[in-house]
Amino acid sequence: MERSDNDHPSFYDLHAKLLGDNSQAIPAENIKKGGLIHGTPLFLPWYRYFLFLFEKQLQIVEPKLALPYWSFGLDANNPELAPVWGEEAFGGNGVGEDSAVLDGFFKNWQPLYPTPHHLRRSWSAGNAIDPFESPEVTHAQIIRARMYDELRKALEMRPAGIVRNNIGGDCLTMYAANDPLFYLFMANIDRLWFKWQLSSTAKSKAFDGLMPQNKQKVSLSDPLPHFSGSVKVSDVIEAKILGYTYDEVTI
Repeated sequence: MERSDNDHPSFYDLHAKLLGDNSQAIPAENIKKGGLIHGTPLFLPWYRYFLFLFEKQLQIVEPKLALPYWSFGLDANNPELAPVWGEEAFGGNGVGEDSAVLDGFFKNWQPLYPTPHHLRRSWSAGNAIDPFESPEVTHAQIIRARMYDELRKALEMRPAGIVRNNIGGDCLTMYAANDPLFYLFMANIDRLWFKWQLSSTAKSKAFDGLMPQNKQKVSLSDPLPHFSGSVKVSDVIEAKILGYTYDEVTI
């Protein structure tokens, strides 16, 4: 990964800052810009494009690379035993007073935002991680969701929220993208949405709900806030528009 300094932040740090700045903008500002992403119907399409831009940046270095996903439900009972924490992977829990990650490919990695610091993780049960939502429960939520915003609320509040909370550290902040693992578990959230979209023709472009700030109905023509250019929900509503798919659509 490219190292940053305060005067020359890398794309990686700027992408994490994009998420953090968007998440923390004041409500009045967000109404003008299209609304917050968390706790709104924009959550899934916004992250789909966020992940897409990150993958495109990686492909500048390795054109055939595809952003992987972490099917965290497979590790739900004992998340701390998942292969992602290995020395040859993303490293494990943080140590010391600042919960710094000191092993794995990203040991001693220092994100720039909101202020320069060591990459942090603080597992929810000390040297272990409290269980994630089981695949069976997640599957039931996907099957039960008839409308888009039902699904969005289920995915955002349960599997996505639980994983972030239980990993802790940077993942528990608005700058969660400081942790490279964040991209893998959010790619899985996108995959679960993709799975739901494939379940019927009516769901393939479904998008509904209300923006909590102004109670206005959302539409496919709504902009995705804070991205450069004019990107609308309709531009990302189907993964195939962005030129990708998933190799596995089971949970």
